[in-house]
Amino acid sequence: MKIEIYSKKNCHLCEVMFNTVNESILELNTGYDFNVEVIDIETKAELQKYKLKIPVLMIDGKMFAKYEVNKDKLKKKLKSGNFN
Repeated sequence: MKIEIYSKKNCHLCEVMFNTVNESILELNTGYDFNVEVIDIETKAELQKYKLKIPVLMIDGKMFAKYEVNKDKLKKKLKSGNFN
């Protein structure tokens, strides 16, 4: 499973989302290997469309949340094993 957070420097909401995602993964303790990658949108031209929409949480290439993530919904998604 690929988990990405589209972010940029000095973004408080991005930090909050990152921490929420990591806390959710730790609380699940499912045995799955979740790798969270933070991607700086300012370093990739194709991600400039997210400039005013960050943070964005992508799971296997699909948008799961933007601005903030609901911890319960995220845990349910991760626990289900349905990553599509």
